[in-house]
Amino acid sequence: MQVHPIRAVDGLVVLECVSRSRRVSVMLVLDFPDERLHFDPIDGVSVQDDSTPEAAEDAAEVQRFLGHYFANGQLEVWARHNNLLSRCNLFIPVNVDLGATVNNFLKAEKSCREAAANRRSVREAQPIAPGDAPQAAPP
Repeated sequence: MQVHPIRAVDGLVVLECVSRSRRVSVMLVLDFPDERLHFDPIDGVSVQDDSTPEAAEDAAEVQRFLGHYFANGQLEVWARHNNLLSRCNLFIPVNVDLGATVNNFLKAEKSCREAAANRRSVREAQPIAPGDAPQAAPP
């Protein structure tokens, strides 16, 4: 992911991490005074759906990540050359039916992958418009 610093104040650095496709965005806060990484798994992750199969696959990957994260995951931020920059403590959900929550993430991942497959089949079934047909090279 590409990292974009948003702001830095009093030892806190807000980062937006954007996927290569530019459809997935993750907000992180590096808290240097407390030596912590802050991450909101609900409001800190967004997926832009442009109705392509690839967007649905990106959404599926986000659901997979969140399922692992909620199942006691630990988020780490690494700099180049294998330097650990920061990490969150293990995520321990409170007042949550963890089994049902993780199962819901698995269902959402499956649904996104099915949507990707459906979008691919629709795209492949669409006829090519006359102006979009490949042109033969002149002799």
